[in-house]
Amino acid sequence: METKAQHFLIGAFVLALTAGIFATIIWLARLDISQGVSHYVIYFTDSVAGLGLGGDVRFNGIKVGSVSAIDIDPDDSRRVKVTVEIASNTPIRADSVAQLQLQGITGLSFVQISGGTPAAKLLKARRSQPPPVIQSKSSDIARLFESAPEVLAKTTAALDKLNQILGADNQKSISRVLADAADVADTIDQHRQDLAHILEAASKSADDVSVAAKAVREITEKLNHVSDETEQTMRSTRQTMENANKLVVDAQQSVSQLNGILGDNRQAISEFANDGLPQLTRFVMEARQLVAVLSRLSERLENDPSRFIFGDKAPERRAQ
Repeated sequence: METKAQHFLIGAFVLALTAGIFATIIWLARLDISQGVSHYVIYFTDSVAGLGLGGDVRFNGIKVGSVSAIDIDPDDSRRVKVTVEIASNTPIRADSVAQLQLQGITGLSFVQISGGTPAAKLLKARRSQPPPVIQSKSSDIARLFESAPEVLAKTTAALDKLNQILGADNQKSISRVLADAADVADTIDQHRQDLAHILEAASKSADDVSVAAKAVREITEKLNHVSDETEQTMRSTRQTMENANKLVVDAQQSVSQLNGILGDNRQAISEFANDGLPQLTRFVMEARQLVAVLSRLSERLENDPSRFIFGDKAPERRAQ
């Protein structure tokens, strides 16, 4: 009996020790969790269908916390108060905005929080103060449900118009159109070879047009070259005409000056023509005679210089 009592005490002590260790671990874990998260409040004016306790809270797509409570706002029953636990190192700012988004095709929702601008003030949770409030905006889900009646009405109107189009009268017209299209298809099939020839001829015509276009381009380039040369020739001709006009003007000026000189010396010219010209003529004739005499003297001097200087000598007599 004494041995059994000792075993019981030892077992009880081990169990108590184990329980104490587990309690200490849980207490430390809760302490770490309470110190590593911050609580924020988000007010949604739209439906929060699909959002439940423990739902994800994401910051720019990264999971940073979870939903800890969902309540109706006691001050305004049109709003839903959502309390979230977010890691304390998450940079929630004053202009950050929360929005509900769908999580795949499961129908569940999660809270998406935008980063805000770097210059905005950080929202810090204080132990002695109520949790900070993160701004919110309408979710894509809510806008989808809000626009659903309008989309449904437009769909109904489109169906009505489709029913009108597919009415009995229009069905007959559509049938005739389809029959005509079938006839056209048969006709095209019967004349397939003709169409092939036409397409081949069109291809050849396109090639001819291409060649003609190339020739036209070459002719255009030549015409441009001729035009440039013609323009250059015209410029040269204009320059020549300008020079000719200048020469004509200079000639006119020279004639005017000559007329002026003749007018000023008309009397002297008349006197020279009446008196001086005959005297000049006689002078010229006498000068010609003098030149002739000098020419003969020069010839005699060249032919017989001694005879020209000493004259004719007497003939020598022979002794008897």
